[in-house]
Amino acid sequence: MLYLGHEIFIEWGCLDFYGHFRPMHRMDGDSEEGLISHDLLVLYCFLLFTPCVLLAGWLLTLAVDDPSKDFSYELDVQNRIIEPKKDEDGNVYYPEDKREPTWLWLLKSWKIWALVAYFVVLFLICEIYNAV
Repeated sequence: MLYLGHEIFIEWGCLDFYGHFRPMHRMDGDSEEGLISHDLLVLYCFLLFTPCVLLAGWLLTLAVDDPSKDFSYELDVQNRIIEPKKDEDGNVYYPEDKREPTWLWLLKSWKIWALVAYFVVLFLICEIYNAV
């Protein structure tokens, strides 16, 4: 999740922060006086945004990654083929499947709805950012 979330902080945070204090588009003849040095701004960006990236990565792991892994395990268990059994005479039979259909199980799972909501929110954030 650290890898998936770091781009937001680099694009929104670091570059905007850096550009605010050291504008990229300066006119010829503008002096460097009053501008924070490049090295110092990079250090500030590192010190400000690294804890944010780590915290966001940890929170996304708890909120998205772990439930997704649990969901995939539950889905795997839901869709496993029931193994045949043998009775005392050696005849093979299949025990009754008491599971509900997978589509119904998916509709009842809060984890699939949370995952869908996460993707919708992520999509909206990206679209709003691109529009602005």
